[in-house]
Amino acid sequence: MEEAGQAGEAGISEALPHELLILHLIATGIVRYQEQCSAGPGGLVVVDGSYPKPLQRGLDLLNVLRYRRGLPLIKSVVDLLAWCRRPLSEWSLDLDRAAPGWKLMDQEVLLHGRWPSQLCLELACSTDDVEADLMERDFIGRILARCRLYQSPEAYVCFRRWLIEHPVVTGKELLEWGAASPVMEPLRELLREAYVEAPYEAMYHNHFYCCPNCGALLQPDQRGRSLVCVIDRCGQRSLPLQTVTEPGGLSLRRLDPLEQVRCLKRGLLWFVMWPGRAELRLERRLREQGIKVELWPDYDRYDLRVVVARATLAVDVKDWSNPYLLARHVKQNGWPAEAGDQFYYVFPQERRSLQPDYVRAFTAAYDTLRGPSLAASGIKVAFEDDFLREVLEMC
Repeated sequence: MEEAGQAGEAGISEALPHELLILHLIATGIVRYQEQCSAGPGGLVVVDGSYPKPLQRGLDLLNVLRYRRGLPLIKSVVDLLAWCRRPLSEWSLDLDRAAPGWKLMDQEVLLHGRWPSQLCLELACSTDDVEADLMERDFIGRILARCRLYQSPEAYVCFRRWLIEHPVVTGKELLEWGAASPVMEPLRELLREAYVEAPYEAMYHNHFYCCPNCGALLQPDQRGRSLVCVIDRCGQRSLPLQTVTEPGGLSLRRLDPLEQVRCLKRGLLWFVMWPGRAELRLERRLREQGIKVELWPDYDRYDLRVVVARATLAVDVKDWSNPYLLARHVKQNGWPAEAGDQFYYVFPQERRSLQPDYVRAFTAAYDTLRGPSLAASGIKVAFEDDFLREVLEMC
């Protein structure tokens, strides 16, 4: 087993710069660690007394690097987890020289309180096995297979839209879902698999609360002073606890645990629901301009098919925090063949607010990786507003 692990790591190291490999191992370890832990008042607590091998291996490689540079060593995995709450600028890693785009990530962390950050999940997705787990690839594959069996692409569109619009549900809502939409009947029994029981540590005053911005769960922060969204990219500011409990305070969706509260699995939350919000918004904005648009055409070959007078545009909406990791991901996976007259990667406007230089950084990262450049591939990239402007100019 150890030899197999070493071989697997060697394969990863061929594709990832060394310092990025260290972060990948640590991020993968954090994701695996969370799966085998329960969350207590002080953060994640080990259940079986062991740590995932990638976490320990990442610590070992990080300490070798720190030793060579005359820096203090990190003494244990527990200390490493605390270190993961520090911004990358404090890690003394020369990431930008090995992987363009990392200067944008100086203030990013791998752990937000007890939860992996978006960057942590993206780093863990640097290899196919972790990516498949996080993105719930097998689950989505079964949904697509069922829809093809029933020759019902509209069922897939309805199902995916539901996931995006319902990150938190009650047992009653799940039971009523199939009955409310006959087209969804083939997928009714699969819907429950998309959700898990809401974690008890997200409760406050014996209730679950939902984010007013995106609808995902809110959870008490580590200091117990405010509620924060489980999605660190959401943009919803932390909500002081008194604003929730005081008379006349904020009006939030509040759910009693007796309602059998369930939330989307982590991978579906991050890689379906969160970018899906931008997909649905872009669809709405295009339709408001009288433009023909189709969501997830040909059983999710890509995200939107946009038909204008002079072209058919194929669009994938992407929202990764790190442009290098995204460039590496899409270059490895390629884009759909015969997708349309023009293929676009579109980044949500929220990404522009967070990282105004994202398009340039993504393009530079893509072009440095092995294979054709963006220009040579005929792929265009744009922020959401800029893409909409280009589409209107084609009409």
